[in-house]
Amino acid sequence: FTLCYSVVWTPLNALYPAEILSFKSRATGMAMLQFFINIVQIFNSFVLAKGLAAYKYKFFIFYIAFDAFAAAFVYKVFPETLGRTDDEIDEIFASGEVVKRSLDYQKSDSEKGSLKQRKQ
Repeated sequence: FTLCYSVVWTPLNALYPAEILSFKSRATGMAMLQFFINIVQIFNSFVLAKGLAAYKYKFFIFYIAFDAFAAAFVYKVFPETLGRTDDEIDEIFASGEVVKRSLDYQKSDSEKGSLKQRKQ
């Protein structure tokens, strides 16, 4: 868990929100992110030790289940932003159906132009 979290997720804590949030909402979004990160760190600091003492290795089943849930959640809910400009990301988020729009954009990636040009 720690190796995967450190290598894959830690750099995304700052990069992904800064990439997808508009300039107006970036400060609020980053503050919320830090709040939830601190909640998880409190859990890991205080609950992990007691859980390991009481349940031994079985406590890690919780982390395995959480990782499986998180992977499915990220796959279903997070939009794809790879290879897009800031303007294209803004268009995707403004559409209302963020994940569907990002996947539609990915399918028609061979075409050139922005989403607005493709609608015409």
